This record gives sequence, structure tokens and C-alpha cells, in this order.
Amino acid sequence: MHSNLSERVVYLYESKIRICLMENLNKLDDGRAWQVPFGIFLTICIIFPTTDFKDWILSKYVWQAVFILLGGISFVYFIYSLYKRPKKVTVDDIINELIPLSAEISLSKKNSK
Repeated sequence: MHSNLSERVVYLYESKIRICLMENLNKLDDGRAWQVPFGIFLTICIIFPTTDFKDWILSKYVWQAVFILLGGISFVYFIYSLYKRPKKVTVDDIINELIPLSAEISLSKKNSK
């Protein structure tokens, strides 16, 4: 039997692990928030040179203005979502976040004896 002294044993409650993983999963989802405004902006950029706007319900100039406005809004939102994107989370970051929770549990076990 061999012992690896560089490894740590971590005791955690399932609820603590679940909360930590859910928070990090939300960060992962927030990191992808830029994709939707970028897709809309890219679509509008492709539509503009390939479309001949027609008078339908509104005049063709109003349609052009609507698409320019939507393109501008999606571009601003794209830049905003890139700016607000959380930093990339690694497995080591999650483990380092869980280690202090393990210390709380072991201290409470020692105090209860």
C-alpha cells in the first residue's frame, strides 16, 4: 500500500458542492452570452448588401433605418456582453473554492467532540 502525501482529502456536504457547481455553471453560461448579439449583428451585416428594400407597410427608407438601428443596438449589446463576460473558470479554480468549505466542516467536527 502506497501513500501519496501530496494529495488532500476533502470532506464536503453534497449541498455545498452542488451550490459551488451551480454558481460556476452560471458563470459558464454567462461567458457565452455574447453569441446571440453577435449572430444578430452578423445577420444584419449580411442582409444589408444583399437586400433591396421595398415599400411594404413602411417605406423602404424606414426599413433601412430600422435595420441600421437594430444593427447598432446588437453591436452595442455585443460589445457590452464581451465586456461583462466573466473570466474563464478552470477545474483548479473550483477546487480552490471548495477547499475552504472543507476546512469549515472539519473544524465543526472537531468542536463537536
